[in-house]
Amino acid sequence: MRTRKALVASIFLFFVSVAAAATEQSIEVTIAAFNDFHGHLEPLEPGGRGGAEALAAAIEELRQRNPHTVVVSAGDLVGASPLLSGLFRHEPTIEAMNRLGLDFNAVGNHDLDDGPDELLRLSRGGCHPSGEHTCLGEQVGTPVPFEGARFAFLAANTIRRATGETLFPPYAIREFDGVPVAFLGLTLRGTYRIVRPQSVVGLRFEDEAQTVNRLVERLRAQGVRAIVVLLHEGGRQNGDFDGCVGISGPIVDIVRRLDDEVDLLVTGHTHQAYNCRLPNAAGREVPVTSAGSYGRFLSVIDLRLDRQSGDVIEAAARNVPVQGGTHEEIGRLIDAYRTLAMPLAKRVVGHIERDYTR
Repeated sequence: MRTRKALVASIFLFFVSVAAAATEQSIEVTIAAFNDFHGHLEPLEPGGRGGAEALAAAIEELRQRNPHTVVVSAGDLVGASPLLSGLFRHEPTIEAMNRLGLDFNAVGNHDLDDGPDELLRLSRGGCHPSGEHTCLGEQVGTPVPFEGARFAFLAANTIRRATGETLFPPYAIREFDGVPVAFLGLTLRGTYRIVRPQSVVGLRFEDEAQTVNRLVERLRAQGVRAIVVLLHEGGRQNGDFDGCVGISGPIVDIVRRLDDEVDLLVTGHTHQAYNCRLPNAAGREVPVTSAGSYGRFLSVIDLRLDRQSGDVIEAAARNVPVQGGTHEEIGRLIDAYRTLAMPLAKRVVGHIERDYTR
């Protein structure tokens, strides 16, 4: 209980004044965002920051304070992952995210490590075609066969060459008391250069800003005025985890070319944590966040929406460390998979008979 209270205090004191500002003319929506989770179901070190349980506990506290909370990921949910996720075809991570309540994940380059068909399986469900280390629900207490993601993958600029269609939907619209908010998901245009060629056969990746601006026109025609972009591309900065000192990298140019209708960018790929405001094509500064990697930080963004126009009239963002807190169901899931992985994890794979230095 002390851990939970400390977590509440560290995350939410910042938002008291913002919540108080909501009126009958406006509605407050909270975005809980992370990126580059890479299947890190456990913290890198015992008791350290990150991991699925601590992330779920922090998000649950947000939901208790504001039912209008959306949980988003800016890509690389899986891929380049520890044994606990990778051995079991990343099914444990998808199952943990289902229980955490993830709503949307923008497809990142590592999400495509095993090819588009495997990512589609993780989304839709079913057993891995190899039949090995898959669909173990009877042993870990999850549905059999593997149920797939209860959340949506978004891929606005990942295109099937054969059809010209996106691999996953380009965006999703969520309504809050009748006020629509659009969530667009994209990966970096250069994905094809950093993923194994066989994993992106038949796919092309379009320019990030051009794709967003084209979709903004479509959304504007539908009457959507609040637009959040989940982009698996980012930048680097020299400040602390909640700072924006000397920000550089592709994200700066991408934002500079964006339509003024875009209200928030949740970014990733560089494994950096930052909380910035960058100028768009109209010169207006737009919130741009990134939450590091492995669930060690959470970007919490409060958007205040005008009920009449649907516009975002205020945005307040903060990056907070994620440490401590438990989630009973996710904890049981991780324990069960850890037990199954233990024989392989303890297997001796070789010996070194002399001193080894890195």
